[in-house]
Amino acid sequence: MNSAIHYGLIIIVPGLAGLLYYIIGLSRILIIDIVTFTVALASIFKIHIPKAKINHQSQKDIGFWKQIIFGFRYLTAHPSLLAIITTGSLFWFGHDIGATLLSAMILARTDNNATVLGKISSAAGLGGVTGTIILSIWGGYKRRINGFFLGMIGTAMSKIVFGFAQWLMISLPAKFFSSLNFPMLTSSSAAILLSKVRPDVQGRVFATESSIQKIVSAIAVFISALLADHIFEPAMMPGGSLTPLFSGLFATAKGAGMALLSIYM
Repeated sequence: MNSAIHYGLIIIVPGLAGLLYYIIGLSRILIIDIVTFTVALASIFKIHIPKAKINHQSQKDIGFWKQIIFGFRYLTAHPSLLAIITTGSLFWFGHDIGATLLSAMILARTDNNATVLGKISSAAGLGGVTGTIILSIWGGYKRRINGFFLGMIGTAMSKIVFGFAQWLMISLPAKFFSSLNFPMLTSSSAAILLSKVRPDVQGRVFATESSIQKIVSAIAVFISALLADHIFEPAMMPGGSLTPLFSGLFATAKGAGMALLSIYM
């Protein structure tokens, strides 16, 4: 359901935003944004969230700072969970580098053709929605770890094809199949954590997982532009240091360095 919302919005929102910008302007769009945010926030107060049974006796002697680092201690005490979160974080590190450069790479390789960028974004949205429908009907693998790894592998292979692609007839299906795998990957990961972590400590453990991934993502976003602008893009321009090795695969033009970076990360 999370994937359906995310990818459904990718399909609908960009076109709607362009239409509304032309009709009502940016200031009224911001008002709509504030109103929808307020409605979403207010709806939380109407939702009944069952309270988990908490063993207060086992927590009464735990200090504030120990509560803060509880999630890290819990993960180190459960190596299998730590391995899944570490593997997932490494995957998202490479993914976020590519995602940060995606729009710039597409525009650079298509002479700033926003129509091509829009088509590829729509293909990603359609792939994600299709993946959610398939997963909702099928239910996924009984062994969630299979869904976790196969979703990761399917996404990675599709992103590699997308990085190599220099024609839209290849880029569109590659982006479609990349997003097609994400619902299985994310839902399998969430299902594993929900089944392996005690309900009374899930909040702190999941907060720790989120913190790890947010830190990894921030690092990926920060270094992606530096790597692209100062290393990979110059190296893949005519006469660059990497052109003898990769020019046959990526050509020697704007965006080639970003494509190379997105594949090897």
